[in-house]
Amino acid sequence: MVLQVSSKPAPFNAYRAMTICAPLFLPIENAVRTIMQQVASDPAVLAEVGNRAAKEGIVLPLEVVDRIEYLFVDTGPVRGAGPG
Repeated sequence: MVLQVSSKPAPFNAYRAMTICAPLFLPIENAVRTIMQQVASDPAVLAEVGNRAAKEGIVLPLEVVDRIEYLFVDTGPVRGAGPG
């Protein structure tokens, strides 16, 4: 979710992602991770992002897929999901 708090927000860099979902989605997240491990990122883009992060004092993992974090929260049944 992205929440807009200003009609004219200042730009910012997002270097990491976090997925929060029910454990039911673990197999899907594993599949996404597997696909992302096969994607080749442009070395020039990786260098630019790494340099920007370093200027902000942020150390990034070398692999893009390692910049994704997960939080699996069991909140009970997922609405709209059938059994199994």
